[in-house]
Amino acid sequence: MPRSSELSDFEKGIIIGYHKCGRSSRDISSDLKYPKSTVAYVIKKWKVSGDCRNVPRAGRPTKLGDRDR
Repeated sequence: MPRSSELSDFEKGIIIGYHKCGRSSRDISSDLKYPKSTVAYVIKKWKVSGDCRNVPRAGRPTKLGDRDR
């Protein structure tokens, strides 16, 4: 079973906005149709680091650049 794509920065910001308004993880997950574990992970990451942006992964560089594609 393939993994789902990661949430965008905008979607993570919506989750954090709901959390700042006092909504529970369960309410946020039911409203936005995301798993409760995903919502809890985003909130936890935001509380610990103060940031929840997607970071580039390590790995082999691509053979073609953006311009060559």
